[in-house]
Amino acid sequence: MATADTRARAHFTYIWTIENVSKLTQIRFKSPSFVAHSVSKSKWHLEIEEILDICCWLRSEDARKELSSAIDTEFSFLAADGSPLISKRNDKHSFFIFLLIKDVSMERWADFISNNTLTVRFRMWRKGRKIKTTDFCYARTKLKTYTRSFLWPIEEFSALNSSTAEDFSKLATDERKIYPLKNFTQNSHFMALILYLKRNSETEDVCVDFLVEKGTDYGYKCEITVVDANGEIIASKVEGVRTHFRSKILNFWNLISKSKLISNKNLFLPNNTLLLRCSLEVCSGVISSEIENCTPNVSSVVEDEDEVLEVNVAAMDDDDSLQFEKYFIKDIDENILVDNLVVGRSYSDSCNKLCPLKATLRYLHNEATLSNISLRIGTKLYPVHKNILSSRSPVFRTNFSKDIKENIFEIHDMDENTLCRLLLYIYTDTVEDLQVENALDLFKAAADYQLFDLKDKCSDILSLGKKYQDEKLEEAAGDFDCGLDKKIKVNEDSKQIAECNLF
Repeated sequence: MATADTRARAHFTYIWTIENVSKLTQIRFKSPSFVAHSVSKSKWHLEIEEILDICCWLRSEDARKELSSAIDTEFSFLAADGSPLISKRNDKHSFFIFLLIKDVSMERWADFISNNTLTVRFRMWRKGRKIKTTDFCYARTKLKTYTRSFLWPIEEFSALNSSTAEDFSKLATDERKIYPLKNFTQNSHFMALILYLKRNSETEDVCVDFLVEKGTDYGYKCEITVVDANGEIIASKVEGVRTHFRSKILNFWNLISKSKLISNKNLFLPNNTLLLRCSLEVCSGVISSEIENCTPNVSSVVEDEDEVLEVNVAAMDDDDSLQFEKYFIKDIDENILVDNLVVGRSYSDSCNKLCPLKATLRYLHNEATLSNISLRIGTKLYPVHKNILSSRSPVFRTNFSKDIKENIFEIHDMDENTLCRLLLYIYTDTVEDLQVENALDLFKAAADYQLFDLKDKCSDILSLGKKYQDEKLEEAAGDFDCGLDKKIKVNEDSKQIAECNLF
């Protein structure tokens, strides 16, 4: 860490917040570029990447190599109150440093990622020469991420045969269980989980492979957890990868031994069923990345979009595709396939994502540009535009025609997640990742604000839920539809099923 003498000297400080981060986010980010004139005239940017550990770089395209011996640097991760959780100073002639051990970041992720935001502080001093002023720069990067969690019950587990095969494509039908995953975006390709028992001379172990077909340069991270009949964790593993336009396989090998499961089968294998809780996050890129504030001696550098996203556009090999579908699609259980491809779908019927009007409205939604009123749930404010909400909902139009104190409109009987989904639909006519467990709340909000198209979409999902997933949850939705003023009463079995779907 920096010495007291170093801290006393004038220095340059760069605060970089990265939003929409979780413990499952695959870490590989580049900051907005800057020029700190008090230190040098070179253009710099920061990079952090998860390799074996969390690594940090100070990079420059035009800085002289000899400058590395003339600069002291320090990297820190900050807590929500701005205090450093961990700091390391680079005392070598290099701008690279291992800041955090990966296992530590997983154990303390709630400390490092407060409110789904990772905050990096970088400091820089000149050796042997005083900097006249202490300069400051604040930058913000917003990630586009998709998350999904679900419970995967492996029924008739004892009937699963073990195998010594090293290649998943050589497994027989009775040696594997397959769970296809619905795509997060139109650009993403086939994904699936495959479970099998790997046999060696001493034991049989449960293994899971997460498969991603070639096509996009996204960051993927997956957590597979074995839970018992009470929902308690027995074993868990997390793996991540960036695809770089190639097919990838994440291996969760030796997750748990079959002998351990059988040793307490009433608890670990209730009704001969192995319970896996699967959590997945995909980072598809950057929504925005810019310097929001800096002192006069610091300049921001405007970059092309491709530079910000740092997309690897190297040529793809024609023979790189593993063509996962040809191995698995014919063996997939039809009910599972329908559940993933229909219940988890995204709606976007009226206008595709390239429509200029839709792109403009999405920009207004994300950036709250020229907003003239705020919706409030509890203490949190959501800036919106009166004319857009009024044109979409007669209820908002009526409420906004009244005098509203301090231009803040209180929202009741709705949680933050439902409001965010409602606003996304109002601005973009899109509902992302609509599933049974969140469709009921959105159905109620759509009815309350007379968004009948949205209500119909939610109703479709709840109807599919009755056919493919949860008849009792659908019955609760039917009770609600019969009388909006009545409270939904869900029996204890339905609550337990809904809770399982939220794992």
